[in-house]
Amino acid sequence: MALASAAGRAATKPVPSASKPMARDLDLSTPEAQLRAYLKLFVSLEAATVFYLYHGTLDAAVPGRGIVQLLASTSLVRRLIEPQRDGWLVTIWEATVYHRAGEDTPADTFENPLNGRVVQPFHQREGGNQSLYTVNGQFAVRDGQRIPPRAGAKPFNREWHRA
Repeated sequence: MALASAAGRAATKPVPSASKPMARDLDLSTPEAQLRAYLKLFVSLEAATVFYLYHGTLDAAVPGRGIVQLLASTSLVRRLIEPQRDGWLVTIWEATVYHRAGEDTPADTFENPLNGRVVQPFHQREGGNQSLYTVNGQFAVRDGQRIPPRAGAKPFNREWHRA
C-alpha cells in the first residue's frame, strides 16, 4: 500500500515568497512523485474520460526551399483513465485526418515536393491501446496481461526539463 500513502502526498510542495502568492515547485524526487506529476499532465489522477483535440501540420524539409507545409492535420484523442490498486490503467483511442490548410474536408492526395509525385495521405484510426502506469514502470496491457518493458520493470522515471 506504499502507492496509496505516497499518492496521498501531492507531487508539489510550496515554496515561500515574501511579496507574491506562494509558487509551487515540482517534487520529482521519488518514482511516486514522478508518476503523479506525469499523469496529471498526460491524463488525470481521477477516473475519467478525457478528450484532446490537436491541430498540426505535416511538413517537409525541401532542399533550396526550406520547410514546406504539405498538409494540415486534426486529431481527436480519447483517453479513458481507470485507477487501479497499484497504478492507473489508461486506454487510448485516436483518429487523425489530413486536410489542406484552411479546409476541413479530408485531402485525397497531395504533391510530394521532393519528387513531384502525387501521394495519398494515410488518415489513421487506432484504439483500445492500454498501458498501466505504476511506480514500477509503464506496462503495456494486452488481453488483460501486463507486458513489462523490454529493458525490464524499473521505477517510474521520466526526463524533466523546466520551461
